[in-house]
Amino acid sequence: MKKFLFILVLMTMCATVADAQRYFIPKYKRKKEVREYTLENMDKKWTLYLGGYYNMPLGLQYRVHSSVNDYTIRYEEKGSLLGGIVHVGAAYKLNDNLHLGMETGYVFHENSGAVPLNAVARYYYGPAKANSRGRLFNYVNVGPQFFTSKSSKLLGAAAAVGGGVRVLIAKTMRVDLHAGYMLCMRRPKLSAEGKYDVPDSQVNFKEYTHAIQVGMNIVIF
Repeated sequence: MKKFLFILVLMTMCATVADAQRYFIPKYKRKKEVREYTLENMDKKWTLYLGGYYNMPLGLQYRVHSSVNDYTIRYEEKGSLLGGIVHVGAAYKLNDNLHLGMETGYVFHENSGAVPLNAVARYYYGPAKANSRGRLFNYVNVGPQFFTSKSSKLLGAAAAVGGGVRVLIAKTMRVDLHAGYMLCMRRPKLSAEGKYDVPDSQVNFKEYTHAIQVGMNIVIF
């Protein structure tokens, strides 16, 4: 009989504790706060940013074409230090995700400086307002480069593709971190030393540089 009463009291105590947990413990649990971050201010259709790239060359390719005999020579060399780029850019926000704009600045090549004028397209994934501080994007840059050195002809070109992540590091401060592949074309001038069978005007001499570029943009507004 005593054993039966002991078991009955024990079961009653367990039921009481379980009931207390059901009704009282949730009152002391903090509800997880869900915040919404503004990764893009869509009230302003234009955005302005400052930034730069560092270019790490993978290799060089040369193409020499003679229009006199329609003969082309191609050869390769190891990549040398290509340098970096500083730029300012402006883009128009077509919607939450697609931005189109222009960039210009200065390119620090090892053998020649240049002023780029690139058309830029960026596609950001996800909404402009989200529960996280970042969102991924892809970009495409393409445009002419105007070389400043006497060793190069004025007009060249460059194109780049890649991806990155936009990070909200303060309430209104946004930074784009990105990496990608770049192809740069310049037209070196032929050496003035020596004698050539074909005049300079009949030779098309182009240098192609393949590079990996990493960079960062700081969004001003």
